[in-house]
Amino acid sequence: MGKVRVLQILAGGNEYNGVSDFLLSHYAYMDRDAVQFDFVFCRSNTMKLRQQEDFLADSKFIELNTDLTKKANHPMELVNKVRDVVQREKPDIVHINTGSISITARCLLGAKRGGADRIISHSHNTDPLTISSNPLKKNVKKIANSLMRYYIRRNSTLILACSDEAGEYLCGKQVLKSKKYSLAKNAIHTDAFLYNGAARERLRREFQIGPDTTLFGCVGRFSRQKNHLFLIDVFHQYQKKHPDSLLWLVGEGDTREAVQRKVNELGLTEKVVFLGQRKDVNELLQAMDVFVLTSIYEGLGIVSIEAQASGLPVFLPDEISHGSDISPLAHFIPLSAGADFWAESIGKVLGQQGVRQNMRNTIVESGYDISKAAKRLEKIYIKLGR
Repeated sequence: MGKVRVLQILAGGNEYNGVSDFLLSHYAYMDRDAVQFDFVFCRSNTMKLRQQEDFLADSKFIELNTDLTKKANHPMELVNKVRDVVQREKPDIVHINTGSISITARCLLGAKRGGADRIISHSHNTDPLTISSNPLKKNVKKIANSLMRYYIRRNSTLILACSDEAGEYLCGKQVLKSKKYSLAKNAIHTDAFLYNGAARERLRREFQIGPDTTLFGCVGRFSRQKNHLFLIDVFHQYQKKHPDSLLWLVGEGDTREAVQRKVNELGLTEKVVFLGQRKDVNELLQAMDVFVLTSIYEGLGIVSIEAQASGLPVFLPDEISHGSDISPLAHFIPLSAGADFWAESIGKVLGQQGVRQNMRNTIVESGYDISKAAKRLEKIYIKLGR
């Protein structure tokens, strides 16, 4: 039998993101004689930095260049573009990974109109909390979301989610009891992230960071969701009591300039380092002493699993999914507690921190090892596609 051809649909954009990483990481560990991925981006290609890698040699990368932010755009534009791609490519499976209820619903409708009969809707995120404060608009949005969730539940062959919270966001509570529903954990390359003392020393020498300097770190695109401005407040409060400290920010995005302005205003220019988009996140984590993620919402922050794999204490908002609570290294604090409390809590944990441990068994036993997770997803495609 031939390959099962899977058409992966993503929202797309300007930056490589967690959904792109999820798909490429899993595909790299699959039998590509059995399964082939092609990629469709509703906007632009987020995988340009990686699409020349050998395991992607047979994959197609298709950009629809739809402006998803303009309300003037007719909602059927995306539906029609997806329909046309599906009609032309004739995949065995369409796998939708857009992170939005409305975009998922439109892609699902387009795929069905294009003739697809095996469609996976995959939730990688939770509620972005963008419902209007206007009572009328709020009710209209609520009704619209309810109808679209029903449509997605009814018309998807299979529904996957990185956490139950993410599944509920995309399809409502009812989906959690559905036979169509299954968790697909955001797995990682475990061995690549395990603590490496030699790499830590090398990187800290390279960046001229002293052995007693406390290095904060955050990996994530600059966006409203990731809430970097609050992270800067947290670091500022910590820095007041612990001057020998630095913060690394890894990523790019729309809010980077606003974050840089705040850093300058607080006099932290020499203390906060903007590293941009990096391919060596696994090594950067070795050099850090603590990882802090202050997102307003997350399906499940895969980078929080990576940070724990490297033996770092990880601080996360209590408001997001607790699916990453896989070890004593994970600490959850409400955003409402304020920057002072966050800084104080981080200081207490760092003051008691011992030697970093090998976390391999914890990652594997929690189901977050990529080699095993990729094979599970591969079996789903083969079963569904044949």
